[in-house]
Amino acid sequence: MRIVPAGKGRDIANSVRLEAGKMFKQQNMVLVILLIASLIMPWWAFNHYSKENPLLGGLMFFSFSILGLGSLVAYVLFLNVGKRMGAKLTSPKVIIDNFGRKTAPFFDATGAHAGAFLGDVLHDPFQTGGLGTPAHERVVAGMIHKAHMGVLF
Repeated sequence: MRIVPAGKGRDIANSVRLEAGKMFKQQNMVLVILLIASLIMPWWAFNHYSKENPLLGGLMFFSFSILGLGSLVAYVLFLNVGKRMGAKLTSPKVIIDNFGRKTAPFFDATGAHAGAFLGDVLHDPFQTGGLGTPAHERVVAGMIHKAHMGVLF
């Protein structure tokens, strides 16, 4: 947890998300290269091995096709698992956003229940968006946090 000047929290959170997204752009280029290689290699194998024996050329075409498709499927599965693991990387969540606020915050906490007053961590899967949601994204700020350096009535 870190305190930043008003309006800077959004910028920091967005920059971290952009950096995480750049990691997967290079993987798409590798996927395109693998796709092109899986299309060219069987054709090359057929032309090269058909000179000696047409049956050998067909067999090599089939082998290279299966190898190319298998490597594509394995790479796509690797990408999906990598993106799921990357989603678990902690990106900051802006709990209290004072963007554009010129005056001290004022909150009337009269009659507020404990969760609204002190904050809460959502545990119900229907509230959290699934059990895969990291704990730091399930934190809900209370009025005591929102009124920091302001007025809590």
